[in-house]
Amino acid sequence: MQDIYILGSGAMGYLWASYFNNNAKLHFITRNQTAESFEFKKRPSLQTISATKTQPAQLSQNHSKIRFLIVCTKAFDAEKAVISIENNLANDCQILLIQNGMGSQQAIAKRYPSLSIYACSSTEGVFKESDNILVHAGQGENHIGPLTPAAKQNTLTTWLPPSIYTWHENISPILWRKLVINSAINPLTVIYQCQNGKLLSRPAAHSHMKSLCLELDALCDRLNLNLAPTINLVESICQSTANNYSSMYQDHKHMRPTEIRYITGYVIEECKKLGIECPAHEHVAAQIVS
Repeated sequence: MQDIYILGSGAMGYLWASYFNNNAKLHFITRNQTAESFEFKKRPSLQTISATKTQPAQLSQNHSKIRFLIVCTKAFDAEKAVISIENNLANDCQILLIQNGMGSQQAIAKRYPSLSIYACSSTEGVFKESDNILVHAGQGENHIGPLTPAAKQNTLTTWLPPSIYTWHENISPILWRKLVINSAINPLTVIYQCQNGKLLSRPAAHSHMKSLCLELDALCDRLNLNLAPTINLVESICQSTANNYSSMYQDHKHMRPTEIRYITGYVIEECKKLGIECPAHEHVAAQIVS
């Protein structure tokens, strides 16, 4: 039975633990939790998942080297979370990164170029009702691809159930598609304090969205991404997720740090590299605290 380690004990970490159907030993690595066994239930399936929680400092004492690691932390925590356990990573460690935005995944891949590092773009809808109850509210898709030369599909299938994801040899367009969607929706839900669908019914918010999308069109064209006009994509997502509150809205509401630097901030950085003006994105970034 394989040992699977998960950095991040939020809803997404719980969801990925549930994918293994108790066919693995699951270990959550948390900042403040002493080692203990625990269970949680997944609704609506009522699946029960067993795991342990441990701190980074306890890994070297009680665990062998980590060969399979899933990182489900927020983007701004991802690199430092991996660094906190880097002495416990096996030489053939495989790391799956599941973060919003872009930048954190690339930084980790650059720091550990010899490891098998993968990026995942997920559209799954989940939330934690309590520390012991996970609600799988919306069935989505997981798209995975390599970030380092060692990351291969055949090595990933040795531990991650192939039925839960779609493989892409080039994951970059998938990550960019999600980034475009997030950068045109998530910050606006914070600014206008609303669900995704309300961005279309409120004239000021919709006009603001169009301004962002014009800048995204220019960026997508320069990057040869087949996404423009991005307003069509973004409006479609707003309609299909009309009742959802974005993760950035939730973070802002609960006074938690947001991932604005890895969403809007990344767009701004790429625009500057290419000499593209992006005042609408710069204005948005200035309004939301990271």
